[in-house]
Amino acid sequence: MIPPQLQSHADALARANTALGINPGDESAAQTMAHALVMLGRFDDIHRLAEHLNLTARPNAGWICMAAALHRLLGEGRYAQLIALCKAGPPENPGHIISVYFAGCAEMMTGDMVAALDRFDWFRTHVRFYADHIVFVSHPLLSMIYRQGRLMAGPVEIDRRREAPTTLPIIEHLGNLAAAPPEQAAIFSCLDEHYFTLLGLRFVEANRSLKPTTPLVLHVIDPSEATRSQLVAMTTRWPGMFAASIEPSPLFSTVTYYASARYYVALQLMDHHARPMISLDGEIQVPVETLGLAKLCRNFDFACFGTGRNEPGSVWQASVMWFGRSETARCFIATLQSYCWPELSHPSLMTWQLDQAALLACRHFFDIRGLGLAFGDLRHILNAELTELISDIAPAEDKEADKHRKMSDEIQSIGTKLGELYSRL
Repeated sequence: MIPPQLQSHADALARANTALGINPGDESAAQTMAHALVMLGRFDDIHRLAEHLNLTARPNAGWICMAAALHRLLGEGRYAQLIALCKAGPPENPGHIISVYFAGCAEMMTGDMVAALDRFDWFRTHVRFYADHIVFVSHPLLSMIYRQGRLMAGPVEIDRRREAPTTLPIIEHLGNLAAAPPEQAAIFSCLDEHYFTLLGLRFVEANRSLKPTTPLVLHVIDPSEATRSQLVAMTTRWPGMFAASIEPSPLFSTVTYYASARYYVALQLMDHHARPMISLDGEIQVPVETLGLAKLCRNFDFACFGTGRNEPGSVWQASVMWFGRSETARCFIATLQSYCWPELSHPSLMTWQLDQAALLACRHFFDIRGLGLAFGDLRHILNAELTELISDIAPAEDKEADKHRKMSDEIQSIGTKLGELYSRL
């Protein structure tokens, strides 16, 4: 006898079964069936369904169906069901790795970060064994699961990474900011050469148009001589209010490194300019002074915007970040560097959002180790969402096109070895 509260799922299962009998390739019906099977506690059957679809529809269709159904359940807040599915196993079933990821997300959303990081640690250390069965690169959702699940690491792994050597970029400073009290912050942004050409001057002019007294610093990776000359000219145009730094020999030339570079230069910029720093993405305008951002953040070691999202690489948003100058803040930045370092040599397709995954994992690490990090959520500090406070200085399509072009170039340079990486990392 089916409990009344589950009858709607039993009815959905029956309708999906009929639809699949008429058209075995009906993806919507297959996903409805997978969703209903989980809600009814028929965990073995969802794995059988996935294997059946792989054979009768097309290769990988079953894993895509399973992932889509579990993603829907996560969005519905069905956390207990996702955790129960994972616990039911079995690990030898290829679909188990998908359930591990979503169970980790579910535990994260319930606030059990210890269990979530344990789950993601298992995912990270075992996912390569499943890559011969699941072609993660074949579908955006599978790619996201692989990427975000593998990029998360728990405290023991972070301890190991902190003990390993990390290299910092050699940078050249261009221009100096006017002397200021040590509590006065500076805005900075990191751009690669192409992104600077696309947006650099517009970024500076847009944020300078707000008439702030907060100075601005641009860090440009792998600049041409023309870009170097332009940066020098900009220091003359805004003396004391604009400075630059350049990284002629980048540590890495990937989109993920360009996004993570702010962690690797923040301490050098803070020391050189003797002030805390506010990091902004290079395509946004933010009224830093109108918001009173520096004043509101002065008692925090680090702050950024929370999102409330259910993917580990999106819980914290790196578009606007406050970097304090305390010893704890410096230790946190160094930990972010150590955390990201072993992933930066891999293609961005496998590591995108590493910088944001690091924020979640490293904050948890400081909490677990009792390191006393004052971590602020700008949503609560400013009483607003990020999207309410920023303006784009260029269409989002421009940024996405630039990112995808660079990622495509990375993949082409790797060629057929890309598949080997999924089975090795």
